[in-house]
Amino acid sequence: MSRITTPPVEAGQTTNATTLNNTYNDYSQAGALNADNTRDQAFDLPHFDNVTIIRDFQAPVTLGNSQMLHIAPFPAPVAADTASPPTLTTVATTAGTPTLIDWSADPWTLSPGECLRVWWNLSVYIEEPAGSPWLTAGVLGLYVLPRIGGGPDVTISDGMHCFLAYLQWDITDATLTNWVAVPGQSDPSVNIGGTGYDGFWLNELNASTCIGAWALTGDGFPRDGKLDAANPQTGWTHGWYGLHGMYVHAPAGGTSPTTIYGIRIVITGILHPAHTAGGRNLLIYDYTLGSAASIELVYTSGRLQAIRQRMN
Repeated sequence: MSRITTPPVEAGQTTNATTLNNTYNDYSQAGALNADNTRDQAFDLPHFDNVTIIRDFQAPVTLGNSQMLHIAPFPAPVAADTASPPTLTTVATTAGTPTLIDWSADPWTLSPGECLRVWWNLSVYIEEPAGSPWLTAGVLGLYVLPRIGGGPDVTISDGMHCFLAYLQWDITDATLTNWVAVPGQSDPSVNIGGTGYDGFWLNELNASTCIGAWALTGDGFPRDGKLDAANPQTGWTHGWYGLHGMYVHAPAGGTSPTTIYGIRIVITGILHPAHTAGGRNLLIYDYTLGSAASIELVYTSGRLQAIRQRMN
């Protein structure tokens, strides 16, 4: 863009309306300023009321107990499901008070052209159950390996069990009693796809974070066929670790504004990945494993926050 040069006012120069108007004629060239040759940083932004990208900001809300150390008391553990229908546990304090973002008194309105962005984190730990319940008959993820050189076959687990944490919102009213999964995320389905299992389609987990249950290791040297038939796999926990998640939702153009009264994190499990004959991937509840051992997920504290912003 060409540079505009305006000479200084000289002593004794006459100033009138014509002089003042002509002084700024150069600044009113048609098409001289456009998106290709200037940026919003060139202007005094406080004079513009439509350039703020952030519409609403939610300061971080504490999830679980507000504490730095993994010390008692913990919130009530999340127990693995043992029978249908599956349950959902809201992240709460030790006293059982749900910890969530409550906008019931001043709801957020999400319109087309805006998006909702949510972040969360939580410190989690899964207690290792006694024995090897993942080798129980009927548990998902079992594989039978023939022993090289003869002897009994060896059963092992793929070790892919997990809990699931995901985001729900209430867009019904200020009572905060009508929680549903956010768009792109599903709540668990009973007899999903007619498979006979309860669970989630993998392509409907956009607001989820998987929580690995444990790691498994085998004794001996499997490549040489040397496995301990009595106890071929032992487990160990991951210890305390940080669970993180992020979610973005942008309403489709032409849709009505959505009023949001609150958002929360729920936890459920224990689940295992699966694949249907039709080629779809899913996570399904392993009620057999839940019944075989007292598997519990414990958590302490975390944070949940959100913003509503323009997309352009």
